[in-house]
Amino acid sequence: MSEKITPKFYEYEYWLFLCWLLLISLIVFGISLCWSEGYFYILNSTDKSRISLLIAALFALGTIHCAFRALYLSDQLALLPKPEDINSLIKCDDKSIRLGSRTLPVRSLVGNYLYHLDLTSEQSDDNNRETNGIDILIAKAKGSHDIGWHLVDVLLKLGLIGTIIGFILMLNSVSNTETLDVDSMQLVLKQMSAGMGTALFTTLVGMMGSVLLGLQYLMLDKGADMLIENALEISDDLNLRQSVSP
Repeated sequence: MSEKITPKFYEYEYWLFLCWLLLISLIVFGISLCWSEGYFYILNSTDKSRISLLIAALFALGTIHCAFRALYLSDQLALLPKPEDINSLIKCDDKSIRLGSRTLPVRSLVGNYLYHLDLTSEQSDDNNRETNGIDILIAKAKGSHDIGWHLVDVLLKLGLIGTIIGFILMLNSVSNTETLDVDSMQLVLKQMSAGMGTALFTTLVGMMGSVLLGLQYLMLDKGADMLIENALEISDDLNLRQSVSP
């Protein structure tokens, strides 16, 4: 009997979604703390470019996408059979795959992979079929994450754009100054501080949004990798049991 698949992965159902909820709870706590300390008021009054609002909106959209993906991948991981449920005989129909006492719906990622791989057929050693099945499984498990990682990069670049805009505001306040008396210098310094605030706050918000959203997608990639790994282990385990069966 193969020992490839360990029950460690299945001890806690929906662990991925629970980990995501824990991370979001920490983020919400940090946002609430910043709100109570008045940092958002300072940010809103200082950022003249309003890029911080755009970064916040994109971060919220990315977080919503992560919520749906975390729940979806958790559902797929919960459907995976435990080692004692795996049998060398696979019974397939159009809607489900039966592995011993466990039934996988064909619409699930692993069920669809095993269904198209057709391990009980005489063509189960076809390398091209297996390679195509793995590629499809990876694409379905991690396909939409590319958009999320692009959004992480966009948040960082928006912060850098805000930095450039802030420096432009600073230089513009100096270039429009015709005299260097005390009153005009005070006005210039005030305008320069506003430009510097725009530059620093947009950079800070962009970097924080990029890091926090990146952590969420890193967690999703880890869950997808575990799903793919276990699907391949199930396939190898079934192939091994078939090869040693009399």
